[in-house]
Amino acid sequence: MKSVLRWCVVPLLATTLVAQTAAKPKSKKPVARPRAVTAADVQALKDALAAQQQQIEQLRQAMQSRDAALQQAQQQAQQAQQQLQQAQATASEAQQKASSAESAANEQKENVTKLNSDLADVKTTSKTLFQTATAPVFVCVSALMAS
Repeated sequence: MKSVLRWCVVPLLATTLVAQTAAKPKSKKPVARPRAVTAADVQALKDALAAQQQQIEQLRQAMQSRDAALQQAQQQAQQAQQQLQQAQATASEAQQKASSAESAANEQKENVTKLNSDLADVKTTSKTLFQTATAPVFVCVSALMAS
């Protein structure tokens, strides 16, 4: 009897467990049926696609225009850089020439000052020599005149 009871209880418990874990019934929702695609829908999609393609083309042209402007700006910047370098080189050369001219002018000024000093020395020397040389003559002449 125990064995029969076991054979009856085990299947009963198994069916109870299966019944408790059974899937819940799904609630039935009304399924939306897709509406039929009309020629107007297709045409609207074609029009939208054409408009997008036109926008893409306009953006492409704008991008090409900006690229060209950028390239031109880069060329102008490069030319300006070259002109700046040339101007700096010219300014440096002019500064060197001005420095050389200033040095030459200072050297000439020193030469003129030295020549003026030498000339003053010559004048003083010649005046002294003239006075020294003419003093005995003057004495002779005055003695001759006195006699």
